Amino acid sequence: MEKITSAEQLKARIAQLENRRSLEEAELRKQFKGLHQALKPSRLIVSAIKDISSSGEVRSTVADAAMGMVAGMVTKRFVTGGSGGFLKKILGEVAEIAVAAGVSKNSEAIRSTISDLVAKFFTKKQTGQQEEKSA
Repeated sequence: MEKITSAEQLKARIAQLENRRSLEEAELRKQFKGLHQALKPSRLIVSAIKDISSSGEVRSTVADAAMGMVAGMVTKRFVTGGSGGFLKKILGEVAEIAVAAGVSKNSEAIRSTISDLVAKFFTKKQTGQQEEKSA
């Protein structure tokens, strides 16, 4: 940096620094607006959902938990019959928790069994349709 020896050099340097400050301030404001937009709750939720959906392991874990919860709720509804006494409600809660845990732990086996059943069902149906067409 050169030494300032005159008033004109001082004014020029001040103008240069003010210009630099205004450019940096504008850039800082732009970055702040971008950060503000990125930290909006809706954007955070969308970002989290994208992260979850891109991770196969997390998606599988969420699907397993959801499958367990649904199976547990259906079991509870079956056990309690929609309404019932105190003991029936307690048994329904216990059954819901037990079934949900069991389904979550064995979800891979349940999935493969269901996919095998679906494959057999559609294979038989397609074979039956082919026989009808050839007759």
